[in-house]
Amino acid sequence: RDAGLIKGEVDGPRRCYCVAPEALAQLKQLVAAL
Repeated sequence: RDAGLIKGEVDGPRRCYCVAPEALAQLKQLVAAL
């Protein structure tokens, strides 16, 4: 979460996480450049 790759929502005792597509695209570009 701290890296910004995952977004989360808190709804009472439940938490829902999903991948942030824009951050994932940046990560793909960084890895491809290696």
